[in-house]
Amino acid sequence: MNFFLRLKIFLLVIIVSPKVIGQNIFLTDTSISYDYVYSNQTISRLDIGGVAFLKSTNLSNDTLLYADFSVDTVFNKGNFRNTIFLSGVGFIESEFRDSAIFSNANFSHDVFFSSGRFLKIVDFSHATFSRKAFFYNVRFGKIAHFNNLFLTDSSDFKFDGAVFPDTINFSYNSKIPNEIDLITANFTDPTRYNRDSDKYIRPHFIYLYKSDISKFHIDYIHFKLINDSTLDFPKKKIPNDEIESIYQALLNNFKTRGQDESYKLLDIEYQKFKWKNSWAWWLTWLPEVWWNFGYDKEYIFVWTFFLIFIFTSITFFWLNYLNQKVYKVEQVPLLWHRKNVSLFAKNKLARQEFGKRVWYSFVYTSTIFFRLTLKIENINFKEKGGTFYLIILFTVGIICLAYMANFVLQH
Repeated sequence: MNFFLRLKIFLLVIIVSPKVIGQNIFLTDTSISYDYVYSNQTISRLDIGGVAFLKSTNLSNDTLLYADFSVDTVFNKGNFRNTIFLSGVGFIESEFRDSAIFSNANFSHDVFFSSGRFLKIVDFSHATFSRKAFFYNVRFGKIAHFNNLFLTDSSDFKFDGAVFPDTINFSYNSKIPNEIDLITANFTDPTRYNRDSDKYIRPHFIYLYKSDISKFHIDYIHFKLINDSTLDFPKKKIPNDEIESIYQALLNNFKTRGQDESYKLLDIEYQKFKWKNSWAWWLTWLPEVWWNFGYDKEYIFVWTFFLIFIFTSITFFWLNYLNQKVYKVEQVPLLWHRKNVSLFAKNKLARQEFGKRVWYSFVYTSTIFFRLTLKIENINFKEKGGTFYLIILFTVGIICLAYMANFVLQH
């Protein structure tokens, strides 16, 4: 920093502060319209309140014995990279309109950000939190980085009433002594929560790669995993087996805490992930619509009635052929042919014959569909098309019976 800029800042502090004594700095009720740089210093006392820093504020690499930025302090850009806070520090009701950089900062005692606002990015990567960090009622903006933290046995995060950002990065935290509770936050933000449907429509994306997931208390109603390493620098592709381990760890977390709904939502997502990364990726839709990956087993009864209807409709046009030339069902008689009576004729005889054909088509279809075995000696394999249809009808029926039996046994 050049001599004239230092002189300018020094004169400003003298003018706007009640007093400046050595390394004691006091700033109150003023605005600073140019870059405020006071880095690489050891400051015994720093009291700032009601100050608007309209450009960047650089207090990086400082050692602060005491610091208080509380009550309506406004930062455009705040740089506290590598700053050491030797005692408790307060940023209560402070606002960061652009980036707030606390990377590699060292909070040796309690730190208070309560009721503050981070309108864009806040970065606590590689920061040390030796004691409690209070984020009560804080409103985060786009993204918050809490990756690669250094924590002690006394470290404790308080997020009660906080409004979380679009994305929160808690990656690379393998040593977490105490639980990090994210459930106590404020999830009533109208931009994310639809009161009419009572649903959270915009979840917070959370990145937990290489972290001790068992220490996080979250749900899967308000949060959603990031597994594409977009927050890593440089970016890298996460192997599928590591992504699976993240899913499994979080599933175990939910199971241990008895969070059934969160477990269900995450497990459905996990099963979709496995299907999409298997050889049968093109069938991912099937287990979802069939029974919602096992969470809506009653779907099987709807599908059974639907399939019976479809097969009955097909059988209707080929009933005599199937019953006489492919596989005989004794209870089904030989009915009229389309050549003799129009299917859509309006006379009484046609309506009666139409009703019989519908009924016996249903009987023939249901008989094959719900059979456990077919008599091989009664199948005319020379009729290839009919045999193929018969096998499909029988196989689908066996599958439905198996799923219905599974439903009954589990209820």
